[in-house]
Amino acid sequence: MRVKKSPQTVLVFVRVPEKGRVKTRLMGRLDPESVRLLYIYFVEDILDTLVRGGIDVTICYDPSDGKEKMVAWLGGSYDMMPQQGGALGEKMAHAFSEIFSKGTERAVLIGSDFPDFEVDIVHDAFAKLLTHDVVLGPAADGGYYLIGFQAGSFSPTLFNDMPWGSRHVFMKTAGRITEANLSMATLRQWHDIDTLEDLKAFYLRAKAKGLTNLKTMKFLTQNRELMA
Repeated sequence: MRVKKSPQTVLVFVRVPEKGRVKTRLMGRLDPESVRLLYIYFVEDILDTLVRGGIDVTICYDPSDGKEKMVAWLGGSYDMMPQQGGALGEKMAHAFSEIFSKGTERAVLIGSDFPDFEVDIVHDAFAKLLTHDVVLGPAADGGYYLIGFQAGSFSPTLFNDMPWGSRHVFMKTAGRITEANLSMATLRQWHDIDTLEDLKAFYLRAKAKGLTNLKTMKFLTQNRELMA
């Protein structure tokens, strides 16, 4: 039986972990099966952190016909909904529209590229949404790793024609928020993992912090040759 939904929810964008369809920028530097396993551990580490922190989670999965595979992987305890739309911006806008239509008051959306994600970031985001319309978490590469809205201030136009993957995404989004006369709060910067260099930097950061229990770290420690 599912627990009653919280008034605030984290939407986690996740892909079915199939070879060649996840973390494609690591392909070519790492073998396809290692990339697939890394992605699995990224997601599981993030979800473990959120659940331990008492966060209500909705998994937004892609492709849209992948629910059976997602349940086989992660179990049936999570709320799940398919990603819908063509471009990434369409999928994000739809996810927010759908969750707000179900009565959620505050929602934040994150990806699955940072296994060392800290739950206090989410708590901070929800706290800021009590007094601001939008919250953004800037990524070190110029994008953002988190975006959140109050239900009454959600603006799907923030996702239109965005140069996803470029170093201008955060600044362009912040500009659109200002143009829409919405109030914005920012979180501390975080690092996602797209390239082998990002993966190496993550390993060093996590090792320095003593995050040896992360599934991602255990895998990398056992397979150090992947980062040679």
